[in-house]
Amino acid sequence: YAEGVEAMILIGGPRPTPWLYDDRLRMNGVKLTLDGPLLSRAAALKAPYADAPASKVTLRLNDTQLKNLMSRAAMDGFQPAVEANGDKAVSAVLDALAELTDTYKGDRRWRIENAEAVDTADLARLTGKGVALSMQPQQASLGSTIAEARLGPTRVAGAYAWSSLAKAGATLAFGSGSTPEPFPAIATAITRQRADGEPYGGWQAQERLTREAALAGWTSAAAWAGFAEGHFGRLVKGQRADFLLLDRDPLLATPAELRTTRVLQTWVGGRLLYEIKEGEAAETGRVETGR
Repeated sequence: YAEGVEAMILIGGPRPTPWLYDDRLRMNGVKLTLDGPLLSRAAALKAPYADAPASKVTLRLNDTQLKNLMSRAAMDGFQPAVEANGDKAVSAVLDALAELTDTYKGDRRWRIENAEAVDTADLARLTGKGVALSMQPQQASLGSTIAEARLGPTRVAGAYAWSSLAKAGATLAFGSGSTPEPFPAIATAITRQRADGEPYGGWQAQERLTREAALAGWTSAAAWAGFAEGHFGRLVKGQRADFLLLDRDPLLATPAELRTTRVLQTWVGGRLLYEIKEGEAAETGRVETGR
């Protein structure tokens, strides 16, 4: 995704680029930014921060600028991806979509990045929009206590609200952010707990995901969110043979086991690109690679 419309036009030209380098790279859309992270009080909220009432965050783009930039991308088939962390920013994207979806028909897959705090009253506005929500579940593990402080007891119901967002019609696409390991984040997605098992029963447990939904967030749903579902994301005929060989089944492992999952082999395009060293493999006590 290009950083801004000017870069989008410079790199992509009149339309998104084709897939390059054996499906490893495609310039598909444009990244637009409305605000910053909730944890650093950079997210734009509809009401003042509960723990800092004097703190105010202004959207980096006004309504007209946002709609114009999203429209400029959409008219040439580029996919807008708007970073919107706070409920005010998310609401601004939904306001724009209320107009743009009447003009730009078809399968657009409008992306909202992060959506850390959503006004629960806005959930119904996601229905029928074909929105892809790109999120990082480990944020809930790191920031549940801080989110409660920032938002207060009422608004915190919309923090990292994965299940509610999915039920409203959004497709959840997950990423690992600053850490490359998805498995601890999968454990967080299905438990809403930290590695120490706290809080008991899970924080905002109603927002937990099934294992299948969490795994899809890093695979098939993530591919769909980037118009890549015909290339990778599932192990089916005609798609790239990109897969991992693990030391346990993520659909059966306990949350604690998930957090310590080891990658034994990495295959990309049907080629073995990584294999765990023999000494490291012996440490798992469960490895039979047949090599």
